[in-house]
Amino acid sequence: MRFTFGLNKKKLILNYKVNKKYNMKFYWLALISIFTMIFFSVSCKKEESPKAIVKVVNAQNYGIKDALVIVFAGDSVNSEFYIDPKLNKKIDSAFTNASGEAEFEFANESVLQVLATKQIGSSMYSGEAVLYLKKDKIEEKIIVLTNEN
Repeated sequence: MRFTFGLNKKKLILNYKVNKKYNMKFYWLALISIFTMIFFSVSCKKEESPKAIVKVVNAQNYGIKDALVIVFAGDSVNSEFYIDPKLNKKIDSAFTNASGEAEFEFANESVLQVLATKQIGSSMYSGEAVLYLKKDKIEEKIIVLTNEN
């Protein structure tokens, strides 16, 4: 606060009130600015669930439509491990689209096995891979199907 000294007592009181009003505006502006900076610097970003895109291709690297893709935890499809304990899900499966891709979304970070199969005529083709899932990431895997016979 600024004070001016002079002979006129009324002028002194008036000058003090004007400066006090100015100082209060400055303090409120500073306080609002600080809260605004804190709010924007600490804003929360929601983590995205881990996602996986599995592309199933043949030996010539062409996508295979309608191949069955199974995702599971553990050594085999019949494992006792859950890929999503909250939903009591032990496996997840999907068929590939026209470009040979199947998409999955999971609740937690994890390491999962992937098995892809497709029967063409009387021959069964299959392939395997491992997914390493992390939050805010999309894991992309390519599985090349080979003849089991």
